[in-house]
Amino acid sequence: MLWKTLLLALTALLVILGVRTVSVPSRQAPPQSATVTIDGGRAPELLARAIRFPTTSREEVARMQPFLNEAWPRVREALPVEKVNELGRLYRWTGSDAALAPVVLMAHQDVVPVEKGSEAQWPHPPFGGVIADGSVWGRGATDDKIGLVGIFEAVERLLEQGYRPRRTVYLAFGQDEETLGEQGAKSIVALLQARGVKPEAVFDEGGAITTGLVPGVDRPAAVVAIAEKGYADFELKATGEPGHSSSPPRSTAIGILARAIQAVEDHPMPATLDTAAGQTLDYIAPEAKPAFRVLLANRWLADPIIMRVMQSKPASNATVRTVCSANVIEGGVKSNQLPQSARAVVNCRLIPGDTAEKVAAHFARVIGDPRVKVNILTADNASPEAPPESVAGRALKTALRQIYPEAIYVPSLAIGATDGRYFAALTPNVYRFSPIHVTPETLKQMHGPAEHISVEDAKTAVRFYAQLILNLCGR
Repeated sequence: MLWKTLLLALTALLVILGVRTVSVPSRQAPPQSATVTIDGGRAPELLARAIRFPTTSREEVARMQPFLNEAWPRVREALPVEKVNELGRLYRWTGSDAALAPVVLMAHQDVVPVEKGSEAQWPHPPFGGVIADGSVWGRGATDDKIGLVGIFEAVERLLEQGYRPRRTVYLAFGQDEETLGEQGAKSIVALLQARGVKPEAVFDEGGAITTGLVPGVDRPAAVVAIAEKGYADFELKATGEPGHSSSPPRSTAIGILARAIQAVEDHPMPATLDTAAGQTLDYIAPEAKPAFRVLLANRWLADPIIMRVMQSKPASNATVRTVCSANVIEGGVKSNQLPQSARAVVNCRLIPGDTAEKVAAHFARVIGDPRVKVNILTADNASPEAPPESVAGRALKTALRQIYPEAIYVPSLAIGATDGRYFAALTPNVYRFSPIHVTPETLKQMHGPAEHISVEDAKTAVRFYAQLILNLCGR
């Protein structure tokens, strides 16, 4: 009789798994046509011109300003603009309904430098702004001058059509995102905060239309980061006995520190799917291939398997836990002298819910040695998670469906930092998406050699931003 009971239990389990697999509802927006009537035809040439300003310095950002004024005259004439720390720009497009909370569209003007010695790896000069082989080539093509040009051009063309938004729209363009954003985005936030501005939502770079980056899904995925990880640096400082190396103690300060670092590496912070990573899985489930769909539709049973798979690769592991790495180590001055102290700097990227204090306590516990002190050097906790189905979240999801109908919508956790993190002080609804197509190969080009964007992507970016504005602010 036992085997019959087991067979019945197994049959019931299989039925439950099957029913849940076939009945998991899609979370995608229904198919619908775009309502925007602009084509973005000027965008490739304007983007190429913007790339020709190597905005790795304040001087070059300043040199680009006349181009921004000349390229978009309607924006210059219709939208009041404020200078923030000289080079940051905050435009205000006043809406017709003052009762509606405003929205903020963001991009940054600066780019990362081109690494010396890598110039030969570029098919075209990195700041040449060359249009060739169906693409616009150069540093900043994807990060983030396509955002800058796309937003400007979308607003310019809507103004040309006589459009006026119901909501007020702010355009926020920082000048130092690649160097922490304190003079640009952080100062813009302080200005808005002092005026009591509380946006309905903020839209920044991050995410993309991806192919081959979302496991288990054959279709392209419009990946939108609804939160980003925090950033914290910790000092591990070990104290040892000074003296001559001819009669050393069992462990020097360097040895003590080495074991502390090993303890940190051997005992990572706990992993969890109770963050944006879990929402990623829930949105993928109905669209996944059959084998993946069985697992994702039955997370009540499959989460331990899913978690092991996600922890097996650095990129996916970074989405489910706070990750830490020892990147600086110092200690000792002479080969025959015992060091009195040694220190290491450990960098951690914090998932939502983990604070710097929580990580420091974890370090102290797993190290378990009073000779090692753990100090917090810098701390910037993770941003709040923006709800994918808020009013603004649905407007974004609909715009993605309208402009990129082939792609499924997938919320995610950004493992890097953007200027958008500062705007969490104004609203939890910060969404990060860049209107570009990326693959595992092209993803490496954003801060590497041969950065480029297709001509079609440049044009489509304008249509995307215009459609987003229409969805958020009415026709």
